[in-house]
Amino acid sequence: MKDVQWELGFYRRCLEVNIRWAVTGLDLFAVIRNDELHQLVENVGELGSGLWNVVYNGLQLKTTLPLAGIRLEDGRTLFDPDGVPLHAA
Repeated sequence: MKDVQWELGFYRRCLEVNIRWAVTGLDLFAVIRNDELHQLVENVGELGSGLWNVVYNGLQLKTTLPLAGIRLEDGRTLFDPDGVPLHAA
């Protein structure tokens, strides 16, 4: 019973995180099920570097981001593998 309670707590925590990440369209349960957490961490790291470049090169990117299909007001465009190629392991 103790193990079941621990696992339920884990899934509740995953659900809370999924709710916060819902805007991205990312399903953390699927990431864990498919053993893709390492790839997700790598992609988020690259996203952070990319966002730093957006801040650093902000004015130039106002023209080029729409050409790449990226809209900063919609975070989902950053996670769309059809629109933005993500790093593959």
